[in-house]
Amino acid sequence: MEIDSTRISETSLTFSDYYSYDAEAKSKLFDFLVSIKQIKTVETATSIGRMLILLCRDDSDSERIVRSKVIEALVNVVKVNTDTESNLQGLVITLIRYCMESHKVLESYMNEYVTRLLGNNRKDLTTVVKEYTPHVMRSSAVFTKTLSDASILYKCASPLKNLAIVGLDPEQKKLIDSDTPMSDSDNQPFDSGYSTGIMQFLLSELMIVGKKDLTVSPEPSKDDDENKNETLGSQKNVRKKKETSPIFKNKDYAYAVFLLQTIAELLFSYKQAKTEFLTFSKKSSNPFELGKPRSTALNLLIHQFVPSDPFKSDKSFEATRRRVLSMVSGVCIFALVSTTPVKGIDHSDSKLVDPDMTFVRKFTVDILIKMIKESSTTSKPAAVRYGRIVDILNLVCKLLGEKYDYDVTSIVDKKITVHDPYFFAVELLDKKFPSVLSSILADLDVNFPYTEKVSSHIMKCMSSLCAIRVENRDLFKDGHQSG
Repeated sequence: MEIDSTRISETSLTFSDYYSYDAEAKSKLFDFLVSIKQIKTVETATSIGRMLILLCRDDSDSERIVRSKVIEALVNVVKVNTDTESNLQGLVITLIRYCMESHKVLESYMNEYVTRLLGNNRKDLTTVVKEYTPHVMRSSAVFTKTLSDASILYKCASPLKNLAIVGLDPEQKKLIDSDTPMSDSDNQPFDSGYSTGIMQFLLSELMIVGKKDLTVSPEPSKDDDENKNETLGSQKNVRKKKETSPIFKNKDYAYAVFLLQTIAELLFSYKQAKTEFLTFSKKSSNPFELGKPRSTALNLLIHQFVPSDPFKSDKSFEATRRRVLSMVSGVCIFALVSTTPVKGIDHSDSKLVDPDMTFVRKFTVDILIKMIKESSTTSKPAAVRYGRIVDILNLVCKLLGEKYDYDVTSIVDKKITVHDPYFFAVELLDKKFPSVLSSILADLDVNFPYTEKVSSHIMKCMSSLCAIRVENRDLFKDGHQSG
């Protein structure tokens, strides 16, 4: 179905005076939206995105959206209009996140929020609802259940005199849990036997755009100077060209950054996204089925986007684009190995490890070490060989806790990911990573002009591993020994 803005305005739906709609009105509007296959303008796409976000309220809604063509149509508008001033990219990312958030995912996140909120202090229930309005709006049912499971009215009496609540103490939790039927228990294993198809689509798009020249500066068009400050369209439908950095003049580059940013946000937030990332296959005939773990997605990032040509200090737009792509793709890998909340796990206890995340980290370490070994033995020029090694070592340092120069995301919850550098260091040490580094250092070509830069990155990795081992010496002594 092809759609433009006039069709939406002609849709005959009536609503009551208060902010509500009946089931039939929602059903008609939702059916219409998920039937859309092509969108012409940014304004139409923005309206559709907003409506879908409002209507996407449960798992069945999410499934219908991801199985339709509407997300693909919205992303295509972003692709074509990367130079247009709008909040469409944010809306599309939000909608994609909503589609990835199952009932259990929402419970896990809200359980973390509510646990921190309550603590040992009394809270006014009305104030709590107001302060957590975004969570209530996201899913009032999940928020209500999570809050009621974790709190109790303070000095409850009849008649009810106040709405103060406090968190349940261990004895109260034990008593309530003992009355909970097994079928209602929340401590069920994570169900990842399905695929939303979202990561398959995003990675497929990234693979296509990655074949284009993402760093070249396009030739200026004749209209650039003439129309720099002109509006496009009518006065009622104003749309201005972005006054942004020249590096985004390359539309393919801008689209690649959008895809990488979206992938990173999903990987930071959802274990389901990690599963789909690791099972991505470019030959998949059914995007809604999960296959076996593959290195395809990691290889795509490491081979095509991570290389930054680190031995050049060029400040041109081309070099800047290359470095930004390297950083954002590295953030995707950082997001892949980052812990996501799991209900029932105390993430402050470093001895409690999510087995799914252990597998993800082991898999990632295997790929990174394989890449380093391959780079050190390839017949390519020294600048290419050592450049890739430096880029991977720089990424490893970030995974071991080194801070990025910029705030790469606001999604990372430091209270949940506090032990991630330790967990990743364990996997590196188990795979004898220091021996790999020592081998590279011993075989360095002394005639290579940037030998010092390579060796400094090797030593920085060694130092990070040593620092983590010293800081967590009791944990390593209890069960984790280095290789």
